[in-house]
Amino acid sequence: MELANKTVVLTHATNTLGRALAQALAGIGARLVLSGGDQAALKQVGERLPGDQHSVVASDINTEPGRVSLIHACQQGDRGLDILINNPMSGGQGSFRATPQSTIDAYLKAHLNAPILLIRALLPQLLKRDSAQIVNIGALTASIGLPGFACDSAARFGLRGFSEALARELGDTPIKVIYFAHRGIKSEQTQANKNLGSALKRPLDSADSVGKALIRAMETESPFTQMGWRERLWIKRNAVAQKKIDQAIENQRASFAASARKKSFPDR
Repeated sequence: MELANKTVVLTHATNTLGRALAQALAGIGARLVLSGGDQAALKQVGERLPGDQHSVVASDINTEPGRVSLIHACQQGDRGLDILINNPMSGGQGSFRATPQSTIDAYLKAHLNAPILLIRALLPQLLKRDSAQIVNIGALTASIGLPGFACDSAARFGLRGFSEALARELGDTPIKVIYFAHRGIKSEQTQANKNLGSALKRPLDSADSVGKALIRAMETESPFTQMGWRERLWIKRNAVAQKKIDQAIENQRASFAASARKKSFPDR
């Protein structure tokens, strides 16, 4: 798909990845509808983008009123909606046994329920286009369950499976469903937790590199992308030789345990 002049809804546009994606997409001529809960932060992101056709919608898509507000904003004018990008709020880690039920409920609602319900609500608009895309962003924990990431994997596995099923269900429509997974985004939070990177023996991705890779996936309409050759190998091995992955993780239990103690579930 040619992304220039396409209207793109980008959720959680003010987090580290959201800001990078907004810059990358605006840089190739896409028109952005930036969504998030902080009006001032959204305005700041929008003002830094090239072009003057972008808009911001302060709305909490975890709620029905927030989704309705975003839907109504997309219906304004005559541009229509071409692409929805479900950019997650953030990752979440911590000991499952020590995680309160309210935190689990909120995390699954934000990272699984909300994007699914937003997709359902925006489908009528997307179906009006000659070509359209639904882009769901995930991470390695969508394909491999890791200690300390039980709730995170529950949400991400769910969204990946949903994306796969929906892509097949919409196979006779103009909509392409794309699932894109990075290895983890470099941020102040992840840089402080070096135990996890050591345990997985993997680098984290810069937000800018993820933005470039995602644009390539969107342009080629690749249905599934996992960044990192080692991560792709892990996923294949996990599918056919899970005991080997279990052993590799067991050998790094101390690092995973230390990582799990550094809770990163968003405060809600």
